[in-house]
Amino acid sequence: MTRYSKDSRYTQDSKSLPLPQSGGIRKMRNADWLVVDTLPLVQEPRELIPATPPSSEPPKRKISLRVGWSFWALLVLILTMGTGVGAVMVLFKLPTLPNCPSLFLPTASVPMRVYCAELAANKQTVNDLLEAIALLKDIPPDHPNAPFVEEYIAQWSKDVLNLADASFQKGQLETAITTARKIPPHTPAYALVEQQIKAWRELWQQADGLYQQAEQALRDGDWPAATRYSNQLLSLPNRYWAENKYTELLEKGKQAREDAKQLNRAYQLVSMGSISNLIEAIEISKAVNPNSYAYNPAQKIIGEASDKLINIARTSLDNEDWQGIIQISNRLARVVDTPEARRLDELAQAVAKSQEGTSGGLEAALARIQRIDQASPFADRLQRLSSRWRQEIDGLQSLERARQLASSGRPMDLVAAIAQAQLVPRASPRYNEATSQIRRWTEQLEGNEDRPILTRAEQLAVGGTPQAYQAAIQQASLIAPNRALYREAQDKISQWSTRLESDQDQPSLDQAQALARAGNYAEAISLASQITNGRALYSQAQTNIRTWQSNLGSTTPLENGQPRNYVIPEVAGIPNPTQDSGQEDLGELLLATAREQSQTDIRVAIATAQSIPTDSSAYPLAQAQIQEWQRQLTTP
Repeated sequence: MTRYSKDSRYTQDSKSLPLPQSGGIRKMRNADWLVVDTLPLVQEPRELIPATPPSSEPPKRKISLRVGWSFWALLVLILTMGTGVGAVMVLFKLPTLPNCPSLFLPTASVPMRVYCAELAANKQTVNDLLEAIALLKDIPPDHPNAPFVEEYIAQWSKDVLNLADASFQKGQLETAITTARKIPPHTPAYALVEQQIKAWRELWQQADGLYQQAEQALRDGDWPAATRYSNQLLSLPNRYWAENKYTELLEKGKQAREDAKQLNRAYQLVSMGSISNLIEAIEISKAVNPNSYAYNPAQKIIGEASDKLINIARTSLDNEDWQGIIQISNRLARVVDTPEARRLDELAQAVAKSQEGTSGGLEAALARIQRIDQASPFADRLQRLSSRWRQEIDGLQSLERARQLASSGRPMDLVAAIAQAQLVPRASPRYNEATSQIRRWTEQLEGNEDRPILTRAEQLAVGGTPQAYQAAIQQASLIAPNRALYREAQDKISQWSTRLESDQDQPSLDQAQALARAGNYAEAISLASQITNGRALYSQAQTNIRTWQSNLGSTTPLENGQPRNYVIPEVAGIPNPTQDSGQEDLGELLLATAREQSQTDIRVAIATAQSIPTDSSAYPLAQAQIQEWQRQLTTP
């Protein structure tokens, strides 16, 4: 068919219309212009040559010249070339071309219509092709050029269908369908329109199904399936799906793999469960692009991590870990903006207000939690917290009044302060604080009452005599065990008792030490054993007794240059071991002495028996005897 180039020149192909015998349309091969036979050629007007005026000169004499054959040959050549040039000039002097945009169809000739139709069709746009078809659709079938016009219409209708397919190849399905349905019913291509639309729709549905399956595989992390579905797009006869959408899937798959690596780390952090790990998991998941196939899993991780943080906050609320709630809220608010995070932030601010320790702060905290709606995950706990803070406000107000009363320090005011603090109920969060204040004010009150008694006892003990210590102890003993100064009084009594016992037992211990220096170890042991357990000098006496036991029966320092044996006199019924050293050892002698002492004082007997060495044969008997004597002491 004839194509119309951008410079408005025709180029010919194999489908050029044949030239008619007379009139109609005639195409000139390799010509640039269309010749319309029915339009007469316009003749150029001849140039008028003015007449030559008569010359006044006298006539010249005629000269006859003889010319040869070469002159005549040159003349013939010049005339021939002039005739050709003139013919070409006449040939290319064409008439003016018609104005197609203003063409009036009822009066337009068939050649004009064809000419204008070709001009429009050569632009190869849908509207221009349809306009070209419209220009030729009314040409009578009996017109000499009707067969060639039908060929034009058939070709141009196919061109419209091809342009529709080009839109389909670009991914513009609806545009392709709309374009195809613009083909006039009388054209040959019209019969192919619905068939072509059906093929487009089926191909599009197939491609879209593969694309969706690939997307779902990417969402599920099934990389082999995603690759398989993507590769199937390559075999489809559509550039949009085989190139654009296939490339798009490749990019999304690459991004999905990268995001999946990040999400694996986020999953691990969520499973660990600490506050820091959960916050980091949320931050990783937030970095996933919304267009990524990993976006939905990332959102699930954010929700799961947020829920775990909310549960930790609930536990902190139950445990009254106020700082824990504030910490979770502050960190969660920096990474997510969800209703749960906002409610937790509101709760944290309320908790911070409640920690001010004033009734005003608690009232502000109550006002804040009342703004938290019932959809909050803390709704059940907020009711209890609200009740708690109301009780705390009441208790705090009672404590504030009690402190004001106790500030004077007067006994009557202290009694009133204690009574006011006792109004704080046990269920109040301020109950422990009230109890502590009551204890402190009670101690202050009892101290004011008992301090004169202890001061009097201290004054009595200044005398330093046994009688003075006894009097001081009796005075301090007036302070009852449940009184504030009881422990201080007992410490004083212990000091004075130690001094009193030391004064009482020191003479006996001094005498025993004198006997031991004289070599009378048995008598020294017996005398020191009278200092019973619990007495001030008991430890010192026991130390001396162990020393004397190790020296009992050993040799003494030289006397007159010769060693001598200690002679243990029969003191307090202790037999002299030198009389029968082969029959009894020291342990047996001490056990016999203890048994004699038990007749008068069991405690002294126990002390003597406890001084028997462990390596003595009498030691087991002594231990059994000690247990018997202890039972006698404890039996009423």
